[in-house]
Amino acid sequence: IVNEKAKKSLIGCGVRDSKNLSDYQIRSIAGEIKKIVGANYQIVKISPKKYNELYEKFANLNKLLNWAHSKAIDNLLDNTSCKYVITDKFSKKELDVVSLAKHSDVEFVQETKAEKYVGVAAASILARDSFVNWFECRELKGMKLPKGSSNDTERFAKQLLGKIGKESLSELAKLHFKTFTKINSSL
Repeated sequence: IVNEKAKKSLIGCGVRDSKNLSDYQIRSIAGEIKKIVGANYQIVKISPKKYNELYEKFANLNKLLNWAHSKAIDNLLDNTSCKYVITDKFSKKELDVVSLAKHSDVEFVQETKAEKYVGVAAASILARDSFVNWFECRELKGMKLPKGSSNDTERFAKQLLGKIGKESLSELAKLHFKTFTKINSSL
């Protein structure tokens, strides 16, 4: 939740599109965002294992994203008097939260490239920070996992799949992406 005072502070601490920030910058700016907005944010954490379960249920990435965004927004709206919500548009379908009667007095705006709004950019940074933190926790437990899809990631995932099997890999990786399909079919 961003008011005018928070907006100025967020801009001042460097909030911008998370895709243009390093992991180090994400960690640093996320800490500042949390100080500025206090408890007025919500993160729906989805581990790879939970993601794989949800993807099986929804069978569509946009439906899964809709569910997660709607859950976070609904939780925030239940605890604030916010009447205006801006989200990034990732689908033609409206978010499920829009149709909830209890939020009929809230104006919802879904827009592509919504990271131009400081509140959306801040939310994106907090989400990315949660993602980076998950990888750092795995590393502290002795498992440094590569991010993204690259030849190195494919080689690593293929070796890991051979060592631990699909069930255990589902706790560490999203299984519906091309990388998994590629490595799974090559075994």
